[in-house]
Amino acid sequence: MQLKTLNSGIHVPTIVDRFLVRDSLVNNLSISVLKVCRENPSIFPVQRFYFVESAHEVVAYAHATPPYPLCLSVALPGALQFLGSSLAKLDLSLDALYGPTPATEAFLSAWPALAKRRTAKELQGLYRLKDVIFPKSTGAIFSVAEGGDLELAVSWHKAFCLEAKDPLHSDKILTDMYRDRIAKNDLFLLRSGNETLAMASATRELGAGRVLSFVYTPPAHRRKGYASELVAQSSAELLERGYEYCCLFAQIDKKTRRHLYEDVGYVFIMEFTLHRFSTSLPS
Repeated sequence: MQLKTLNSGIHVPTIVDRFLVRDSLVNNLSISVLKVCRENPSIFPVQRFYFVESAHEVVAYAHATPPYPLCLSVALPGALQFLGSSLAKLDLSLDALYGPTPATEAFLSAWPALAKRRTAKELQGLYRLKDVIFPKSTGAIFSVAEGGDLELAVSWHKAFCLEAKDPLHSDKILTDMYRDRIAKNDLFLLRSGNETLAMASATRELGAGRVLSFVYTPPAHRRKGYASELVAQSSAELLERGYEYCCLFAQIDKKTRRHLYEDVGYVFIMEFTLHRFSTSLPS
């Protein structure tokens, strides 16, 4: 096996794409980030790509776009262990790692010094929907966002990231991002009169499928059924556009949020783990 490293998505060869699309559902984040790094590299000023080749075939892949975690693809344990031991020799400064749980565990088994620095881990589930189960109506109105919703969308995205402890892009990048989503009819809202109650966004395209992300309800409107209704209506809208399925990520340890998705038809596919690390070994 041989490790290859690159500092730009533009230079990542197509053999990596062929490897990732073998399981486009599970590798959807890797596929999307690679695509963005090629088409709009300013969104991720620092890019690092790592992939393992064996007999001229890619067998493992990871990317890092700080301040986001090192993200792993699904791969055989042996290839991930080789990737982990190889990156350990490069003495990378990692503060977070994300990927399918078996992939992250295989990776860390080959980098014990990094595993010792783990301070927390968060379990997430990848869920897929093919048929929508509509919840009881709240009486609110589902709508596709328009230009006048741009400022609200950006502010709610920031609130979502702060609550989830996710990194934030600059205001310019977020504004451009949501202006593009609104233009493509990919931002969905639930309203009552002049008040907006919840937001969800269609993001990554997976060929036959589409990812639903950034489901956000402000605290004052939670536990009233708005998120369930919006997720159901948004998913139905995407299926009506011709996609065969929708998928999303949800925190497994938050039962209320997990059931929100399961109750409208989302089925668990695979567990993912986010590992966080300290910058030094514990005393």
